[in-house]
Amino acid sequence: MKTITTNINWKLARHGIFQINRWIYQGAYPGKTAEQELQRLGVAAVINVSGSLDNSVINIECYSYPFPDLKLIPVPVVKEVITKIAELGICSKVFVPIATY
Repeated sequence: MKTITTNINWKLARHGIFQINRWIYQGAYPGKTAEQELQRLGVAAVINVSGSLDNSVINIECYSYPFPDLKLIPVPVVKEVITKIAELGICSKVFVPIATY
């Protein structure tokens, strides 16, 4: 499994959640989309989290990229991610590397 080691929040990493610098998500490379750059990094799924720091509102989108042999994110894992994000009061893009090679 490829893991992203850039800008890791270790509190989250213990739960299998890895943060990546925002410039990667926005697509820093000319001619490439953010999705292509995430694929290059070996990231198979993205959980997009937005909300307020006081946890009053948290919106979560979860989707995966079309990788060969992609393992889907189990619902209990997604629920755990949501719970941890709510507990920690985090408002950011959260990337979960789940593809195996």
